Amino acid sequence: MGSLFQDLKKRKVFTIAAVYAVVAWLTIQIVDVINAPLSLPDWFQTVTIVLFVIGFPIALILAWAYEVTPEGIKPDFGTQAKAQAPAQQNQLLIYATFALVLLVAGFQLSEVFFSGNVSTATRSVEPALTTTDSAVLRASIILNQPLRRIPTGIRTVLSVAPNGTALAYSDFNNTGGRVFLRNLATQQTQEIFSEIGVAQFSPSGQQLLLYAGPGGTSVMPAQGGGLRSLPIETLAPPSWLSDETVIYPHTDGIKIFSLTDGTDELIPGFDNSALFVFTYPLPNDSAFLFTQGGGTSGAQSSSSILAYDLSNQSSKPITNDGYYPQYVNSGHVVFIRAGDLWAVPFDPDALEVTGTETIVLEGVDSQPLVGIGAYSASDSGRLVYLPGREYLPDQTVLVWADRLGNRTELPLRAGNYEEPRLSPNGELLALTSFQPDGSSDIWVHDFSSGTFNPVTFSGNARNPVWTPDGSQLVYQLNTTVLQNRPRGELWIMNADGTGQAERILDGDAKTDSFSPIDEKLIYMTGLPGTDTGISLNTLTLSDGA
Repeated sequence: MGSLFQDLKKRKVFTIAAVYAVVAWLTIQIVDVINAPLSLPDWFQTVTIVLFVIGFPIALILAWAYEVTPEGIKPDFGTQAKAQAPAQQNQLLIYATFALVLLVAGFQLSEVFFSGNVSTATRSVEPALTTTDSAVLRASIILNQPLRRIPTGIRTVLSVAPNGTALAYSDFNNTGGRVFLRNLATQQTQEIFSEIGVAQFSPSGQQLLLYAGPGGTSVMPAQGGGLRSLPIETLAPPSWLSDETVIYPHTDGIKIFSLTDGTDELIPGFDNSALFVFTYPLPNDSAFLFTQGGGTSGAQSSSSILAYDLSNQSSKPITNDGYYPQYVNSGHVVFIRAGDLWAVPFDPDALEVTGTETIVLEGVDSQPLVGIGAYSASDSGRLVYLPGREYLPDQTVLVWADRLGNRTELPLRAGNYEEPRLSPNGELLALTSFQPDGSSDIWVHDFSSGTFNPVTFSGNARNPVWTPDGSQLVYQLNTTVLQNRPRGELWIMNADGTGQAERILDGDAKTDSFSPIDEKLIYMTGLPGTDTGISLNTLTLSDGA
C-alpha cells in the first residue's frame, strides 16, 4: 500500500487530479454565468460537464504514464518498470483506486449539476415533463400578450413540440395575425410568421407546418430558416402524416402531399359530399384521425371522429359528438366535446376503441362550427391548453369590466344575450335570452348561488327593468314589430318567478328605466321618422297598481 501511494505521489497523480478538479469547477461556473447573456444553446452546459467527466480518467492515466522533465514530457519507463514488479494484488489495488477516484469525481460533478449550480432555465424542463407523483403537475405559461377572439370565434391555435420543450401558438389581432414559437424552458419567445396562420410541429419536432389560408401552406425548420411553399389548396389547416408527408382536406376529399417528390394523391373513400376537417396522424404513419361533419350547421352533435386505415382504405368510427381529435402516447384519443376535453382508450394498431369515454379537463377554448380547440399534447405527456369555453359566433359571453378596462368573464354558458340589467343591490342579473328560432324570454342569474334560470316562458318577452326595491321586473311582451322595432304590452312579475305576471299597460310600448328620483317607470311609444316620433312617458306604480 505504501509503495502504491509513493508511486502515485511521485507521478504527481494527486496533483494533476486536484488541478483538474479546480479547473473543471471554475469552467462550469463560468459557463453557468455566461449561458444566459450569450443565449447559448440549452445543451452547451451539459456537454461541458460531460466532457470534463470523460477527460478526468484520461488525465489521470496520462499523469501515471508520463513525466514532465526539463527536456519535455516523456514516458516514465523507470517508474513503469517498478510498477510492473508488484504482485497481482497491487495491480488490482491500483485499478480499484482509479475506479474510486473516478467515482468520487463523477459524484462531485453530478452533485454540481443536479443540486442547483446549473442555470434554472436548463434544469426546469425535465421535472415539468415527468414525475413519479400520481398528482398532475400544473403550471401557467405567461404570454404577456392578449389573445383576441376573431369573428369566427377562434382565439389561438396551439402546437406543442413532441418532446414538450417548445410551443407554437397563434396571435390573432386587429391588424392581421402572427405565429410565435416559445421555448418552455427559457420562456423566450420569437415571432416566426407575420401573417394570420397556425403552426404544427412535425412528428420528429424538426419542422413546422404553417398555414395561412387556402394556397398559403409552408414548411420551415423548427430551429429557424427559410419558408418552403407547398403547392396545395386546402380547406382547413393541414397536418403531418409523417416527417415527409402532409395530409389535408380538399374540395375533392382528402389528399396526401409528399415533400420528397412533390406528388399529390387523392385518398380513396372520400368525396366532396361531406365536410372533412382537422386530420391527425396515428403513430404507425399508415392511419390518421379525422373529423367529419359539423361545419356551418352549428350543432356539435353533427360532428363525428373516425380513423382511416390507409392500408385497406377503410374508416372506423371512434365517437360521435366530438371534434379536433389527437392521439396521445397514453393510448387514448383526446377530443373536444361541449367545450371540455374528453378521452377514450384507443388501440392505434387495430384502430378500435378499447374503453369508456371520460372527461379529462373542463373548460377549453373551442369553436364547434370550425371544429377546433385550443389544446395540444406532447409525446412526453405535457398538455398545453387555453382555458375558456365553447364559442359560437352568434353567441356572446358576459363579462365584468372595471374603469381600467380589466375584464372578467361571468361563469355562464355562452348564449345570444341582450339587455342585461343589474338589480339595485347588484346581487342579481336579468337579461333577455334569444333562441335560434327567434323566440326570447327573461332569465335571472344569482351571483351568490350561481343559478341561472328563466322567469318567463312566453317566447316573446324582452327588455327587463328592475323595480326600485328589486323585488319585481317590468318587461315588454312583444305583440307587434314596427320598422324592425319590437313593441308590445308592459307586464310586471315577481323577480323570483313566483306568482302570476300582471299586465300594466296596453298598446305598443318599450320599457326603458325607473326614475331614481320619484320611482316612476319611463317607457317609450311611437317610432322615429313618423309624424308623432318617439314619446317618453311615465307610469306611476303605487299600492300594487
